[in-house]
Amino acid sequence: MKVMCTPFRQTSDLRQDPFFIGRSPELHQIITNLLQNRHTLITGDRGVGKTRLMQQAISILNGTVHHIDLAKLPRSSEPGLCIYIDSPAPLSKFMKCLASQLMRLEQLKAVNAMKENELAAAIIRAISNSSRKHILFIDNLETVTPSHRIFLERLLDVAVICGSSLSVKQQPVLKKIFDTFAVVPARGLPDADSGRLIDYFVEQYKIRAFDRNLFKSQILKVSQGNPFQMKRFLHTAATKGFLGSSDIRELVHSANDRDYFNMGPLYALGLAVFSLSKILSIGASNKEFYILMSSLGFLAYLVFRIFRSFFTLKPRKGS
Repeated sequence: MKVMCTPFRQTSDLRQDPFFIGRSPELHQIITNLLQNRHTLITGDRGVGKTRLMQQAISILNGTVHHIDLAKLPRSSEPGLCIYIDSPAPLSKFMKCLASQLMRLEQLKAVNAMKENELAAAIIRAISNSSRKHILFIDNLETVTPSHRIFLERLLDVAVICGSSLSVKQQPVLKKIFDTFAVVPARGLPDADSGRLIDYFVEQYKIRAFDRNLFKSQILKVSQGNPFQMKRFLHTAATKGFLGSSDIRELVHSANDRDYFNMGPLYALGLAVFSLSKILSIGASNKEFYILMSSLGFLAYLVFRIFRSFFTLKPRKGS
């Protein structure tokens, strides 16, 4: 099966490294579905690896990667073309990106002067008139809106779609579309695979730590199997050169702090607004008021520093 898609190259940036590990059951299900012409939706939290699953599926279909047991896959004699789109929003950009891919494959002529409805019709016509199956990999499907409905419904009729989304949309106007997908959940990596991923990056990017076991255990703890979070922490570590025990703990604490929204400035702003309103109402010559407000401000600062957890807000997962 010949695959035409955006290439994914090796890079010096750890966060962009395409190294892939695990996910065999998910990949097997995705590839099986696509070979059987079943629309498939990969769901999961941000950073859990949905895009990498799609990229790996493209590589497997292309025959450049043998990550799973190909002998157990259903046979498909029909040639196919895979096209990757990083986002379907906005609709106009989505259609132009898809049209440019079809033009590159010489399945569509120049469309510069076409209106939106004409472009949509031309895309559907080009795919349906082709003798080859089209597999569209569409990332970030959670960004679709009701305006996408008609075009997506037509795409589902002429091509096989593999999409990714944070969840299955329940919005009534889009529910019919999302109900056509077979759902493959993408969850965090198991500790064994996470450990192997960390070991790879530590060796590949020469990350040096005073206590490697402590470093690895802390990264496992804060990332919770999320490859994106893992790469973010490892990238920070790689830029430091060498990490002592205090550096490792600081890295973990800074990672945990990112999960919280600091409410301190909001309290300070509220106190300032209250003070200003009182000054305007009772005049600027009241020294006792200034002393009182200064004392309250200092006390608020102390309370915030001592009971910091009460003045922070941790957003819900996925927010």
